[in-house]
Amino acid sequence: MSNQERKLICGPYVGEFGWELFFWSGYCRALSRHFDQTIVITRPGRNMLYEDFANVENYSPPPHGVADCENNSAFTDEEFKILVEKYGTDASWFRPFPQDRGPFGVHWAQPVWVQQVNGFLSPEYISRDRKNDLKEKIIIIHARNRADVRPVDNPPIEMLNALVQVLKSKYRVVTIGQRGNSMWVEGTEDWRNQSLSAITALMDQAVCVVGTTSGPMHLASLMGCPVITWQWDYEKMWYRFSSAWNPHDSNLILIKTKGERDLYHNHPSHLQLTWAIEKIQEDGFNKMQVESDT
Repeated sequence: MSNQERKLICGPYVGEFGWELFFWSGYCRALSRHFDQTIVITRPGRNMLYEDFANVENYSPPPHGVADCENNSAFTDEEFKILVEKYGTDASWFRPFPQDRGPFGVHWAQPVWVQQVNGFLSPEYISRDRKNDLKEKIIIIHARNRADVRPVDNPPIEMLNALVQVLKSKYRVVTIGQRGNSMWVEGTEDWRNQSLSAITALMDQAVCVVGTTSGPMHLASLMGCPVITWQWDYEKMWYRFSSAWNPHDSNLILIKTKGERDLYHNHPSHLQLTWAIEKIQEDGFNKMQVESDT
């Protein structure tokens, strides 16, 4: 291939959105520097994550399995073989599963060994410049509502409704997410199913994003937008939100709750979230952990 363009094909990625942001897209961007041409295969609607370095083609997997990042049951080896036949064998394929993820542990943003370059790569992210002169006070809420993955982490809608009643006299409050996986909170603007470019533009102007751990919360970190979140597995989440998946050192309040995976999860009160929203705006504030008030 010495006289031919070296072509890289990354994908297809069909796992969880947060992992795509920090595990997958960052390493694809770094790996693309070693090739003349890069094609990324991902789900429809996620093109903007790759357009700065690759041509993007969309792939919707057959409706089976779960789009998690542990078993990858939403994509099979047989389906991968079909894709290889479509694109040909003259390219170097970079797959997220199983060989490229398995050995690396569960959270990282450090150099990992990549076969395509016979060496280590660190993820690369686009730099962000947050606007300091916010023209209006915007609070973004992601009301996670997944039945297939950790449903106990879904926040109670009654708590979020009460939060919005307190906020709406002072803030413009917006709900984001996908309609099938997130709730609309009464009294908010419904921005669910908006494009990624629209949501990231909104995050550039927002005071913060509020919600339990989820893809949209990680998108906020990638955009440099302050995050208020809560989780029972708070040691792992603190590492994830404060450093490993926070490339721009954005402001963070993590509320430490009680729970056990897939069994139960208590959530903070709307009054504590109201306090956190005011706290995260203080001059000189960066990050903190606090015990839940419930």
